[in-house]
Amino acid sequence: MAQLASGRSQIIKDEIAPPEWQIAILIDDGIATGITIAAATIELKEQNTSQIWICAPVAPPSLLKWLKRWSDQVIILQTPEPFWSVSRFYAEFPQVATEDALIALQQYNLTYQHYAKIKCLG
Repeated sequence: MAQLASGRSQIIKDEIAPPEWQIAILIDDGIATGITIAAATIELKEQNTSQIWICAPVAPPSLLKWLKRWSDQVIILQTPEPFWSVSRFYAEFPQVATEDALIALQQYNLTYQHYAKIKCLG
């Protein structure tokens, strides 16, 4: 949770819409127990975010109903049975630094904002 909180200050900026207008999309590389996602949703609910979506490529089928209690939308691509671990579903499973993830998200955001402006004009 401490890592989530420290990253939050870098992500949430004053110039974005107030939380009650926002949809928070939590993306994880895979959900094994759901504890990290639950902690993140608690934090977002305290921010009065309008909706919370949970997205991951893989999670155990037994968690789906539980995950739905924590969010407004759950998108899980695969729910294999038996579920042994998240890393089992990746050829490579390297750790990604928070800074690298933030840079990728910022680059995507700049690209998307540019695309959205063009689309609105056209």
